[in-house]
Amino acid sequence: MRLRASLVGRLRNTTLPKSQHLLPIFEAVMNSFQAIEDAPKSAKHSIRIDVTRENTLSPSPADPIIAFTITDTGIGFTAENYESFTTADSDYKAKRGGKGLGRFLWLKAFGNVEIESHFHDPITKAYQCRKFKFDTTDDESGVLPVASTQSSRSTTVSLKSYLDPYRTECPRDLN
Repeated sequence: MRLRASLVGRLRNTTLPKSQHLLPIFEAVMNSFQAIEDAPKSAKHSIRIDVTRENTLSPSPADPIIAFTITDTGIGFTAENYESFTTADSDYKAKRGGKGLGRFLWLKAFGNVEIESHFHDPITKAYQCRKFKFDTTDDESGVLPVASTQSSRSTTVSLKSYLDPYRTECPRDLN
């Protein structure tokens, strides 16, 4: 027997105090650090964090932040990492202090999460791409990888539509 979990129910039982408004971003960045630790050491690695403000035509540091995009050059959403991501309360990263909760915090604070990952598949020995939206639809269909248009590793997690009260609590100054 395989135990199923309701994503909506899991989110209802996940707490994120408004004072912890940046915790979902911290969780995404920690995932990037861990992905880089798991990637081949021969590559030059990076993590980039982009901020989108409410006024996109002429943004100012006084404008509220509405989205964060985190891009890394780590190992990516390989079969093992994707399986862990789709398993509620996964213990895949337990030895690193992970509790399998970070992605639920994303959905507590953001209305829309998009993921695009280009990774090297050791079985096919080719670069693959896995692209999907992570939301509360409880969609149980898996996201199969397709041939990548890139020849390097890159994963982008876009946390969009920052929700209140987290958005209003978030500092506007990037420092």
